[in-house]
Amino acid sequence: MKNLYILRHAKTNQLSKTGRDYDRELLPKGIAQIQLLKDFLNSCDVNESTQIAVSAAKRTRQTFAGLKDNFTQNPVSFHEELYLASKNELLQFIWKTTSTNDLFLIGHNEGISELTSYFLDENVELGTAAFVHLQFDCDSWAEASRGLATLKNQFHPKP
Repeated sequence: MKNLYILRHAKTNQLSKTGRDYDRELLPKGIAQIQLLKDFLNSCDVNESTQIAVSAAKRTRQTFAGLKDNFTQNPVSFHEELYLASKNELLQFIWKTTSTNDLFLIGHNEGISELTSYFLDENVELGTAAFVHLQFDCDSWAEASRGLATLKNQFHPKP
């Protein structure tokens, strides 16, 4: 059994001080979303061995930083290849994961929504700070495929 947790970053500014999309920062609304999400995640059963993979962009790092108290024991890594990753790039990332641990992805739309839609085989649109917990009846990440996920939990903060 594999658990995949998917989180879209919290609400951000449309522009950054540098003009680069990569450097966009969270808005006060995003900070409020994180607090609601943090409270929700306290009630979730995310195992301490769950591997957390975060896009290296500023907004995803800030989103994780707001939640890090929920994941003090979890292995965390930041990945350039998750920045604005498409569904296919996210699938390749997941399928190449050799860890036997569950996986928690923090990333961006449209890829995150398309990935969730693919695994559930239904149209899903994740708003900012939206969270889904998918479960797969498989032994390795390479077996996770279209329509094989079961939606176990979801949350979308509305501050």
